[in-house]
Amino acid sequence: SGTQSPPGSTSIPSLPGPLLSPPLVELHPFYNVFVYLNRFKNIELPYRGYWQVRLTSDGSSCSEWDVKVEGKDRREGEDTLLPACTQSRCAVSRTVEVLYTDEEFQLADGFIFSFKANGSSKIELEFTIELWYCDKDQPPRLDKFQKLNSRRMSLSLEMSKICSVARLVHWDYGACASLTLSCIGSLVSLMPRRRKDPPDPPLSEALTRQYGEMCDSLLGTSRTLTRFIKNSSKHIGVELAHDAWEVESRESMVEGLVISPSPWKTLEMDAISLSTPLDALFKQVVELCGRNEGVFRHLLHAFSVWQSRRLSEAFFTLDAPSSALSSPLLPLSALYQLISTHDYIRRLPLHPLQSPQLDYTEDNMAFVFEEVFHPCTPSSSPSSSTSPSAGSLTPSSTTTPESTLTSSPSDPQQAYTESFLERLTEYAEKKESIKDEVCRLSGKEFRLMSECIRNQPLFDERIGEENGNKTGVHLIVLVHGLEGARDDLWPYRSSLKRMLQGREVHFLCSRINEGSTWGDVEQLGKSLLKEMDDHMASLRSSVTRVSFIAHSLGGLIVRAAVAREGTSGPAASHNSPSGTPATSTTRTSSLAPFKNVLLLGSSGDIMVPRHSALLASCPAAEKDRSSLSAAFNHMLGEMHKELAEKRVVRYSAVHRKHGDKLRGRPAHTSCVEDSVFIEKLLSTSAINYFY
Repeated sequence: SGTQSPPGSTSIPSLPGPLLSPPLVELHPFYNVFVYLNRFKNIELPYRGYWQVRLTSDGSSCSEWDVKVEGKDRREGEDTLLPACTQSRCAVSRTVEVLYTDEEFQLADGFIFSFKANGSSKIELEFTIELWYCDKDQPPRLDKFQKLNSRRMSLSLEMSKICSVARLVHWDYGACASLTLSCIGSLVSLMPRRRKDPPDPPLSEALTRQYGEMCDSLLGTSRTLTRFIKNSSKHIGVELAHDAWEVESRESMVEGLVISPSPWKTLEMDAISLSTPLDALFKQVVELCGRNEGVFRHLLHAFSVWQSRRLSEAFFTLDAPSSALSSPLLPLSALYQLISTHDYIRRLPLHPLQSPQLDYTEDNMAFVFEEVFHPCTPSSSPSSSTSPSAGSLTPSSTTTPESTLTSSPSDPQQAYTESFLERLTEYAEKKESIKDEVCRLSGKEFRLMSECIRNQPLFDERIGEENGNKTGVHLIVLVHGLEGARDDLWPYRSSLKRMLQGREVHFLCSRINEGSTWGDVEQLGKSLLKEMDDHMASLRSSVTRVSFIAHSLGGLIVRAAVAREGTSGPAASHNSPSGTPATSTTRTSSLAPFKNVLLLGSSGDIMVPRHSALLASCPAAEKDRSSLSAAFNHMLGEMHKELAEKRVVRYSAVHRKHGDKLRGRPAHTSCVEDSVFIEKLLSTSAINYFY
């Protein structure tokens, strides 16, 4: 009835959807989201032909769904196969014809998604970004396209503020491409719907609370939209003469409600009067900032920095002299149990535009322990060159994923609240706690990699212009393992191609030994050398550096090839390569040409046990007094002598989605099948050895 609740009754919950719905008037929240598809890049698509991107949603979190193309086509006068359009409430980008590898297209397509939220004050807009293809021999009609790949996305929206984000989305496994996009979304109206004709009941506590929450949502959104326009002026390149939308304060509006003779009518009228300019303000934000390249680059850089920091969480690192190579293995199972149950993991923030297939979440998180052994001082390690002292917290370690376009501590309206500072302090304490416990359990002085990086972006579009390799071709050879195939290591290849864009890098995914890996290792190494010679002969530029990435038996094949060629082969005649041999023979010449040796061992791998993958001592062999054990220990000692003059990096990994219970072949192949783990390993540490 809308009357005041009697004493002892259950209080009305805050903001169910529709917004705090008493029987008389419901307030239904409507949102607009502007999605801008910026650049589409062919990393390695399987076919030449016509390609397009489509955005779809099942509408599970909303109703009254609608989508339309924003504005007219900005490429008038250009040859456009099929312009951007909508089809069955699905957004379709303009169609491009892909002919060459590394070809890039400026899509510049904008779409407005409008919907009514079915949830509460916070909703998750679920949608899918799909990659569609049409053969070049067919006419590029929409009904001729077929879907080849997709990525699920989730955009977090709140009633009281704008959401402005950009990010990179990429597809792998047979259709490798990338897309940069941005989203600007906000509440645009709270539409009242009366459920009962007058006469109305008198003013009540429930009505006053509902009215105040309506003011908080509409006024808060208007302030963040206005602030976004103001802060974007430096990126737009002009000084905008836009004053803040002047409205009455929440308190004065509530006072007006109290003295109103018809409070329910006042609620309806004020909801409409506040919503009308809010919709116009959102359109102004889209017009000024939605397609602006400066604003887009700023948002994309903010995402890249956040993603870099996110991937570096649960990544522990230490530096040690090469004499420590013979130290015992880490107690990985005990460390996993410690970290997986710690509050530190659950308190890691999510990005507003999240993808469960691409992003590092609590469910797919991998824990990595990096040990860097070097022949000189610890400062020579790439990771330690920018690292603070162990145990310190840098200001960047408390960075939030919010864009600086919408948050500025110097702005009194955006000042950090007491609750935010409490959460921040608690998170920092949990972070220090997990680090101390890891050091205690392992007996080593580990530090978190997230404390070592300094707001470095995960990728930089200018890297090719500033840091490109101008001295020749860097050839990266990827070698599969037992009964493997050339595409086993494609996830590494795809990630490296994106991270090394702009550099003169060529990849060779070895296929010459497919189907013959049960043969003699020496012969397999000889075949690999021939394949490399043939590939280098086909290149237009000379190869000046060679790196190897090998899985399992592939590490033996690489070392056999290098040992066979000796000091006159391709691996020795170019700059010292990086490599990831899994295990090895005792030939001293097989490691001599390498400058960096990166070793990766996974928990639960019994096909190549972790001590073998990491070239570490074996507890069973140390206790055994047989001749076989003596031979193993002698081989390991000789290898450690050779590695003492090189930089050696050991990575011990546990994949959270399987825990420490994964055994056998699944544990053995997890390091080449888990794309999120590969992104974490390369971007946080290993990529430094490929520059």
